[in-house]
Amino acid sequence: MTKFELGKLGEKTVQTYLINIGHKIIKTNYRSGHLEIDIISKHKNFVIFTEVKTRVKTAGSIKENPLNSRQTTKIKKAIGAYIFRNKLNFDLIRLDLIIVLVNIKSHQADIVHYQDIF
Repeated sequence: MTKFELGKLGEKTVQTYLINIGHKIIKTNYRSGHLEIDIISKHKNFVIFTEVKTRVKTAGSIKENPLNSRQTTKIKKAIGAYIFRNKLNFDLIRLDLIIVLVNIKSHQADIVHYQDIF
């Protein structure tokens, strides 16, 4: 499985997960120039921006926040562009991080969902 295929599997897994917990998917792979947000959804009154990180499941394959400062800055800029274009209320947005740990042999995935990461 290539890195691209692993990433797509993770994003599809997260979309299904979000729908199952009551989210309405608004947009996937939103782009603003070279910036990207993996999934934008609506849940209750919130617009939720979700960053998906997919990893091969190994011992120690999860860490609290796999985003570095450069990635965080890029995500914040992409969110800002989306908010500006869609005239959203800053009080009703949230950024979540979902880590998908995939067992390569079975293609089964474990999901770790961190809400409101910053």
